[in-house]
Amino acid sequence: MINLEKFKEWFNHRDMFSAKSGIKLVELGEGYAKVELDLDETGKNYFGSMHGGLLYTMADTAAGTSTVYLGRQAVTLSGNAEYIKPALSGKVIAEGRVISHGKTIVRCEVEVRNESGNLYCKCHFTMFLTDKTVELPPGLNT
Repeated sequence: MINLEKFKEWFNHRDMFSAKSGIKLVELGEGYAKVELDLDETGKNYFGSMHGGLLYTMADTAAGTSTVYLGRQAVTLSGNAEYIKPALSGKVIAEGRVISHGKTIVRCEVEVRNESGNLYCKCHFTMFLTDKTVELPPGLNT
C-alpha cells in the first residue's frame, strides 16, 4: 500500500506542470484529493477571470490523484467540465472523489470552488487504470 502522505509530498515536488501552474496537492485520502491554487494574473484570461483550461487542469489533477490509493497509475479517458461562475481572485480549491471503480475503469467527480464555497466548475472524469503500479522512489514508501 502506498503511503499517501509521502505521495502528496513527492507529487508536489515531482509534477512540474502542476507546480509551474501554481497547483498544489494539499489533501489526499482513500478516493479523495484536494488541490489548491492562489489565483494571480498569470492564471487569468484576457477577460480578467481564471482561464478555463487552468480550471480544467485543476479538476483533472484532483481526479487523477484521488485514484492513487488504488495503487495503479491512472490516465484520463474522458472529462466533462461544466463552467458555472468565473473565478476572479483568491484561493481556488478543487476536490476530487472516486464515485465508482472496477478493474480498469474509475469514475470521479470534481467540484472547483472558492474558500467561501462558491461553485466555479463541476466535472466528471473517466479514468483508466494502467497495469503500472504507483511507486515512490526507494525509501519514500515506508
